[in-house]
Amino acid sequence: MMSSTKTFALAVMVSAIALSAHAADDTTADPPTPDRSAPALISLLETASPWSRGLNRGAPSYTSLAESGIGGEATVAAYQPSAPEPSIRPAADPSPDVYNALQAAASDTDCSSGCAGAGDCGCGNSCACGRQGFWYGNAGGLVMTRNQPNKYWTTNDQANNNFQNLNTEDANVHWDGGADFTFGYRCCGDGGIEVTYWGVWNMVGSASVTSATDSLGTPLDTTNGAAGLLLGGITPDSFFTNAHEALLWRNDQVNNIEVNFTYNPWGYDNCGWNATWLVGVRYFKFDENLLWTSVAGGFDYGDNGGADQANINVHCENDMVGVQWGAVLSYRFNKRLSVFATPKMGIYGNAAESESRYYRGDGIVGFDITGHKDTVSFVGSLDLGLNYDLGCHWSFTGGYRVVAVSGVALSDNQIPHFLAAAGEFADTKVNGDLIVHGAFLGATFRY
Repeated sequence: MMSSTKTFALAVMVSAIALSAHAADDTTADPPTPDRSAPALISLLETASPWSRGLNRGAPSYTSLAESGIGGEATVAAYQPSAPEPSIRPAADPSPDVYNALQAAASDTDCSSGCAGAGDCGCGNSCACGRQGFWYGNAGGLVMTRNQPNKYWTTNDQANNNFQNLNTEDANVHWDGGADFTFGYRCCGDGGIEVTYWGVWNMVGSASVTSATDSLGTPLDTTNGAAGLLLGGITPDSFFTNAHEALLWRNDQVNNIEVNFTYNPWGYDNCGWNATWLVGVRYFKFDENLLWTSVAGGFDYGDNGGADQANINVHCENDMVGVQWGAVLSYRFNKRLSVFATPKMGIYGNAAESESRYYRGDGIVGFDITGHKDTVSFVGSLDLGLNYDLGCHWSFTGGYRVVAVSGVALSDNQIPHFLAAAGEFADTKVNGDLIVHGAFLGATFRY
């Protein structure tokens, strides 16, 4: 029985080898019709574990039955089937392009997607850039001046009283530089706080007139020779009538400090129009120093250490503290460029002080009179400008600023018609108006 089985298997294998050899030789003949009565060869199933399919995607090697040594005549070659396609495909890996796009939209810190992407044109100014609020600081410079002061005529030609040739407006200040700083924090929601300081400390102006014939006079009444008007025993007329030279010098200073709370219910730095409301406390200080010098006839300015010249110096200080409210209105064209307007207004308590001194150039003092008055002042300001974002952290800002103040003490308004009217010098006058204006330029860093 065992011998017959082996004999049958050997016969089948020899027949298969013979048929294969015949097919290889007969390349021109038509393919033979399969004999459906003969049993078909059974393909061997893949025996590798499913866990290895994802690790080794190459075709595994299988060895078919190899009978050798049976009669010592036949050996079957190794069978190399192609790797079968798995019936259930593993889940495909997420596309790298899709993954990167999702990551960029979630944290668009460089605003590469612009307005259409993360929705944050301001480049890191809101939660859309993956931030939870941020600090920022601005540093820049100012170039400012003020409006024309009131005219107070100090000097005329005695030969012709209609010829008024010098007044305090002639010593109007020039354009001078200052500094501008802001430091603040903006919440991820819709609120924030910021502290601002800006100031111009040396707005100077001067004017003078000289008479070769020593014919300068003054509308100021200097005829009273009271003891308080004598400078080393010399009456005011000796300096202000038949004078050789008259000079005016002015120095104005502005200092501004603000603490503002901001609120934007629509989100900061949206495309198009934006509106951020603000309310805060503001301290505004305006100082003015006006010096009027008259040199007696026959002398030049500075002769004899100043003993031949009389000075009237009026110094006013205005310290204003109050509550202000306003807004930052802006329009953003794209993720980098925007224009803005910042109107503010407020009501302030003004502690105004004045000091009026009459003294000689060498230091001898005739009188030194101080005055004080508390009043209510109004301050309004407007900034107009452009903002350009370089990236998520840096931006540049430039524009023009106008500040208008009412109810201030100005030096020009303190000089009375009579030099001897000490009571007038003591009554600080706070009915002046002031406009300070100029350009600003700065850089902002957000972190």
